[in-house]
Amino acid sequence: MALEMSSSVEKEAKNFRYNPIETHPSGMAINLRKLDRETGHQEVRSRMIAEYNNIALVSTLLLTMAFPFLVGPPEFPDKDSLKFRVFMYAAAIAVTTLLLSSLVSVSLAYNLNMMPTEKELGEFIRKISQLGPGASPNGLPDYLIVCISIGGLNTLVMAVASIHNSMKPTDAWVITVILFTGVFFIAVLSGTVDQWKWKLIKDM
Repeated sequence: MALEMSSSVEKEAKNFRYNPIETHPSGMAINLRKLDRETGHQEVRSRMIAEYNNIALVSTLLLTMAFPFLVGPPEFPDKDSLKFRVFMYAAAIAVTTLLLSSLVSVSLAYNLNMMPTEKELGEFIRKISQLGPGASPNGLPDYLIVCISIGGLNTLVMAVASIHNSMKPTDAWVITVILFTGVFFIAVLSGTVDQWKWKLIKDM
């Protein structure tokens, strides 16, 4: 009897990190725990699919900007110049990371739709949680958002390299400062909204 109880406790401890909705400390997990108690697994499924679809949409939008420049780059006077190398490497990194996040997001949304019952849905969430901690209970969105961030940053680097290739240095640097200032303010705004979110969640 004692051996059976020990085995049960050991199994529960082993599965602790694989039950993301019940154990994950993130804001999304807190919301999903509340949603799960109030409205069931279907609402959890809908929220997760919506998140994956949003990630896929943003990735695809940035991909449509980066991919044409990878296969048909603008004219650079010197193919051995630093500007051309920076442009092409940035294009390759942007396309790779954005394509990865887009395809993985679409695949996960599709597979979530294929889970027929609450039991299979819960098991599917537990399986993908093994990939590591993240902003959502399944662990993946953090990695996908990192891919989008890398892709977006390299898309911006592509734009800067192209601007410096086609404009006078003074004008090019002015536009570069404007672009990076805009990105900085977007990051600050995003961080502020995130702080508001955490305050609201903690007050729930």
